Amino acid sequence: MSVNPEYSNGFTNAGNPQPPGSDRWVEIQQSTFTNWVNEQLSQYSARSLTNLGTDLCDGVHLVALVETLQLKKIGRVYSKPQGQIQRLANVSLALTAITEDNVKLVNIGNEDVVNGNVKLILGLIWHLIVRYQISNRKTKSPPKKLMMDWFRLTIPDLEINNFNKDWEDGIALHALIERLKPGTSPDWRKLHSKNKVENCRSAMVLAKEKLNIPRVISPENFASGDLDELSAMTYLSYFVKVDSPGYYDTLNWVCKQLRTTTITNLTTDWNNGFHICAIVHSLGGAIEGWPDLDLSDHECNWQKALDGGKELGVEPLLKASEMSDPSLDHLTMMTYVARFQRVTPSKSDKDKVKVTASFNNIRTGIQASFSIDVMDRGVKTEKVKAEVKGPRSRIDADIQWRKQHANCKFTPREAGEYQIIADTGSCVYRVPGMWVVRAYMDGEEIPNSPVNFDTFDPQKAWFSVQGRGVVDEVVACHVDVTKAGTGNVTAEVTHIGKSTPCHVSKQDDGNWSISFVPTCPGSFFLKAAFNGTIITGCPKLVDVVDPGQITVTGEGIVRGLCGKESRFIVNTGDLGGNIVVIVKVGDIEVNTRWEEVGSTAHQFTYTPLQTGVYTITVIWNDMCVPGSPFKAKITDRSKVRLKDDLSGDKDENDYLALVCGTDTVLHFDISEAGPGSFNAEVLAPSGKLPVTLDQPDTDEVAVSFKAKEEGDHYIHLYWSNVPLDSSPILSYCPGPILPIDHTKVKVTGKGIKEARAGVRMEFRIDGKLAGPGVPRVELQGLKSRPIVDMKALKYDRYQCHYTAPSPGAYLMYIYWSGTKLFDVPYKISVSHRGAEGKVKVLGRGLKGGFVGQELRVIVDTTAAGYGEVVADMNGLLQPTRCDILDQQNGIYTLRLFPTEACRHSLSVKFDGEHAPGSPFTIPVGEPPDPRKVRVYGPGIQDGLIQSFESKFLVETYGAGAGQLSVRIRGPRGAFKVDMERERQNDRTILCRYDPSEPGQYDVSVRWSGHHVNGSPFYVNILETREELCDYLETEKGISITMQNGYEWTEDV
Repeated sequence: MSVNPEYSNGFTNAGNPQPPGSDRWVEIQQSTFTNWVNEQLSQYSARSLTNLGTDLCDGVHLVALVETLQLKKIGRVYSKPQGQIQRLANVSLALTAITEDNVKLVNIGNEDVVNGNVKLILGLIWHLIVRYQISNRKTKSPPKKLMMDWFRLTIPDLEINNFNKDWEDGIALHALIERLKPGTSPDWRKLHSKNKVENCRSAMVLAKEKLNIPRVISPENFASGDLDELSAMTYLSYFVKVDSPGYYDTLNWVCKQLRTTTITNLTTDWNNGFHICAIVHSLGGAIEGWPDLDLSDHECNWQKALDGGKELGVEPLLKASEMSDPSLDHLTMMTYVARFQRVTPSKSDKDKVKVTASFNNIRTGIQASFSIDVMDRGVKTEKVKAEVKGPRSRIDADIQWRKQHANCKFTPREAGEYQIIADTGSCVYRVPGMWVVRAYMDGEEIPNSPVNFDTFDPQKAWFSVQGRGVVDEVVACHVDVTKAGTGNVTAEVTHIGKSTPCHVSKQDDGNWSISFVPTCPGSFFLKAAFNGTIITGCPKLVDVVDPGQITVTGEGIVRGLCGKESRFIVNTGDLGGNIVVIVKVGDIEVNTRWEEVGSTAHQFTYTPLQTGVYTITVIWNDMCVPGSPFKAKITDRSKVRLKDDLSGDKDENDYLALVCGTDTVLHFDISEAGPGSFNAEVLAPSGKLPVTLDQPDTDEVAVSFKAKEEGDHYIHLYWSNVPLDSSPILSYCPGPILPIDHTKVKVTGKGIKEARAGVRMEFRIDGKLAGPGVPRVELQGLKSRPIVDMKALKYDRYQCHYTAPSPGAYLMYIYWSGTKLFDVPYKISVSHRGAEGKVKVLGRGLKGGFVGQELRVIVDTTAAGYGEVVADMNGLLQPTRCDILDQQNGIYTLRLFPTEACRHSLSVKFDGEHAPGSPFTIPVGEPPDPRKVRVYGPGIQDGLIQSFESKFLVETYGAGAGQLSVRIRGPRGAFKVDMERERQNDRTILCRYDPSEPGQYDVSVRWSGHHVNGSPFYVNILETREELCDYLETEKGISITMQNGYEWTEDV
C-alpha cells in the first residue's frame, strides 16, 4: 500500500495557510497523533507516550505500536536499549515491518526517528493511521475523497467541502451523531456557530458516551482555526473505520433494504457482485438476467450492477474489475453503497397496476364487473390490456378508461373457472381467490350449479430461506401462499450446477416447507414454483458452511489452575458468524471475556475460583461446535499440603536430612486440590530413585523412597503434571554409617583461635566422617574455666559457643567418643572487647532513597578498636540485601538495595552490641514519576501585566521520591522563583515569580531532572485587554469576554 501524495506531504498544512513561522498546526497534529498512538497501545499494554519526538526515539514504543497494529510479534527488540546502535536497531525493526505490510515510506529513516525529527515522525504516524485505521485494505481512490463523499451523503443537509473549516463549529459533528444514532442530538440545527468550542465539546462527549468514539483531539484544537485536515481526519476516521458506527449503519441499511441478515461485512461478501445487483434491483434498476447470475463471473456481475446504478443516477467509483477485487477496502464499498441510500425507489411492475374485483355468487348470463387502476404515470393506459379467461375460451371485456381508472365488464356464458388477466406488456395480473359461479335457465338454477373454483397468483407467494446452512444438517425453507390462492409448490436445489435432493411438504396452515440436507459446504440455489410458475425472488441463495472448520484450541479447554486465568482461542476461519461461550462449574456460570487476536480468531479468558470439572460450551450461530461442550479440569496445587512436620528433620541449610538405607515417607493431603493425579520423583547424585506412591484413601497420598548414597537429593512433586509450589524439597543424605575414627574430626571457626572478653565466640565440630560419636569440650583459663555450650546439628556435627569472662590465654581440649583429638589443645588468645560507643555510622544513605536505588552507609570503627561489624536491614515484608565491604582500615561500607516502598530498619552492631543510634529508620519511596506531577494556577496562564497573578501550585502526590526544580526565563533572562510549603512533608508546593514587563515567560518544571506533563509552559503576558483577547482568539481559538474577575485571586 502506498499513500496518496496529497497525504504524504499533507504536513505542509497547505489547506490551512498559516502566518510565516507559525507551527501551531504542528502542535495540534502532534497532540492528536500522540493520543491516537496511546489509544492503540492501551488495547494490549499499559504503555503511553507524552511526546512523539522523544518517546519514540529508542524504538521500544514504536515496535509495540507496530505489533499492536499488526497483531503479531515482529522480532527481537532491545527492551532497554543501551546506546545509539541498539536504538537504531529497534527503529529499523519497526520500519521494516511497516514497509513489508505494503506501507510505502518516503524520506524517513531510522536516524530521523532516533534523532526526534518531529515532522517526519508525524508523517510516519499518518501513514500508519491511513493504513491501519482509515483504509486497511487495497484502495484505488484517495481515502480523503472517500471519507468526504461518505460524510456528504450521510449528512446532506450540510455543505462539507473540507476537513477543517466546515467542521470547526461542531455543528457537523452533532448532525453526524444524530444521523448515526437518532435522538442523540435532535436540536443540532439550533446550535450557534459562534459557540464552536462548546459545540465541539458536547459533540465529543456524546460521541464517546453513545458511539464509543475516543476523544483523540481536544475540543479546543478541533475548533481552532489552525486545525489541520489530517488531525480532523484522524478523529473522524473513528466514524468510518471497520466496525465503526458508520460501518454498521451502512450494513444495517443494506440488510434492511434486501430483507436479509446474511451480509456481515463490507468487503468479502461483495466480491461476486450478487448483493450489489440485489440493491440495484430492489431500487427498481434493471439487472440483465436477474436473478440467474453466474456467481463465478464476478466482474460481469459488477458491470451489470454499475450499469444499473447509472440508470438510477448513481455514478460508479471504480471499474468493475477493481470493485470485484477481493482486496478492495471497506471504505470504497461504504461510499458506493451510501450513494444508493439517496436513490428514491421506483415502483416494481406489480405495483404499477392494481386490479380490484369482488366475485361472489356470479351467475351465467349476468354481467360482472371489475376495475383497473394505473398507479404509475409512466404506464400508458392504451398499453394496458385486460381479458377474462373462461373454462373453454376467452371472453372480451368492455373497458372504459377515465384518466388512470378503468371500469371493466364481461358476461360469463358457462359455469367453471374464470381468470381476469391484466397485462402491461411486462407484468400479468390475476385476481386470486375462491370463485363461485351459478348457472340459471329461465330463472331456475341448473343441475351441478353452483361451481366453485380457486384462482392463484404466484407473484403473491412469499419464499423465505434461512441465510446459512450447515453441512449434514437439515436446511428448512418456507413458502407462504396465504395471499396467492391455492395450488401446489415444487422446488429444485442445485449446487455447482448439480441437483441436490429436496423434500417439499404442505403444512397444517396451508403453507409449504422445503428442506434439504447439504453434504458439503458452498453456495446452494433454491428455485420454487407455485402451480408451475416461478415464485418472485427466486433463486434464493443459501450459504452452507462446515462448522468442522471452527477450531477451539488452548489449555483453557483441558485444564487450569484455581485463581489463575485460563485461556483458549476460537478460530472461525472464513465462516464468520456469532460465537457464544458459556463456562460453568456445576450450575454456576463463570464470567468470561474475549478479545480479537486476529481477523478470524478470538481469545476467551475465564478465571476459575474453585476446583472441579468446568463445562465449556462453544456455540456458533446457535449450534455447538464440534467437540463442545469441553471439560476442563481445574486444580489447585496450593491445596496439596504436606501433613508431616519436617522442622525437626532439617539441617541449618533447610535441607531435609535423610538416613541412608532407611525409608523416607512423606504424607500429603489432596482432599481440596481438585480433579487430578499426584506424581513424584526423587533425583539422587547418580540418577532417579525408585518411588512408591500409596493412596490409602481418596484424600491422602504417601510418597516413600530409600536414599542409598551421599549427596544432595531433590524430591520433585507434581499435581496433574504441574510442579507444586514447594517442589522440589531439597534434602541431603550423609551416606552409609562409618566406623569411629577420631582423626577424621574437623574443628573450624574463629573461636578456636582468638576471642574478645565478654563477646560470644563460635566454632563447629564436624564428625560426619568420624563415625557416630559425642564430643566433649573443656576450656581452661588462668582464672576461670568457661562453659562451652553445644548444639547438635545433623550428620554428627555440633555448633559450639562460649564467652570468655576476661582477657588472657586459654586452652581448649576436644574429645570424640572419649578420645582426645590429636591436635589439641587449641591455644586461644582473648583480648579486650571493642568500644561500641565509639562507633560512628554516617552517610547520605541514612536519609533514604527510592526503590531500586543503591544506598550507601559508612561504619567508622577506628576509635572503637578491634571488633566485628554486623549489619542487616528489613522492610515491612522482607529483608533487604545488605553487603558489607571491609576497607581494612577500620572503615566499613554498607551497600543497601531496598525493594519495598516503606520505612526500613537498619541494625548496625559492633561485637554484638548496637552502635550508637542503631537501629536506624530509613525512608524508602517509589521511584520518581514525573507524569504524576500536576501543575496548575494562574502563573502558567496568559494574562495582563498590571494584574498578573504569578503563583502556581505543584502537586507531587503519587510521583514518588524526587527533587522538584522550577526555572523561569523571561524576555531578558532567568527569573528568581520562590517555593514554599506549609509543612516539611507537604506534597504541594506553592511557587511564585515576579514578572516586570510584558512578553513570553518559559516556565520549566522538572521532577528528578525530568520535565513534568505540560512542561515547559509558555506564558504570554500582555499589556492591554484587547491584546489578550485577540491573542487568545487567534492563537488558541478561545473567545472570551474579559471581566474584572478573570484573573485568579489571592484566595486561590
